[in-house]
Amino acid sequence: MRAWRAGTRTDDLALFKAEKAARRPAFVEAVAAEIAAEVRALVFPASPWSVTSVAPGHSRDAEACCVHIARAVALRLGLPYVTTFEPRPVPGSSHPRRNAGLPPLQWRERPAGPVILVDDVATSGWHMAEALGMLRGAGIPALGAAWIGGTAQEGVEDRPAGRPLPGATRRPAAAAEPDCLVNRAAPPLPG
Repeated sequence: MRAWRAGTRTDDLALFKAEKAARRPAFVEAVAAEIAAEVRALVFPASPWSVTSVAPGHSRDAEACCVHIARAVALRLGLPYVTTFEPRPVPGSSHPRRNAGLPPLQWRERPAGPVILVDDVATSGWHMAEALGMLRGAGIPALGAAWIGGTAQEGVEDRPAGRPLPGATRRPAAAAEPDCLVNRAAPPLPG
């Protein structure tokens, strides 16, 4: 749904990590609103759909930010939240070179029907692909939705103007400095 701006990625990442750690309700709700709006526009899910998150791990907390966001997405869509994967606490931050050494995903509760898999950030897409592969390999239809994915280069694509992290306090900046994130999706749809 969004991408980091190449020129401000380092500062934006620091702000985002602080927001993830704080898990402020305004931030979680704003992120969930964007994800829910996009999912609703794509598939308009209803029962028997459910919502889950990627397996928490790098935050070393079963109640990671992605879990809070996925629960809020489920609430906005009127769908149940299912804790599908066991947490797998691992040291350090997520990085594509280290992901291959992670322990395999373990089921906690298999969704009974199609599922929307939520992640806050999909840098390489490894965690999303791993979880979608496990779900689909078990015959469970699944749709992945990550709030931030990749880095947008200025002038590479047409897109609406950047927007700051929702609910976040902006870092001090010159008035002409671009917002920290860009929306790569179409303009928001009503509803």
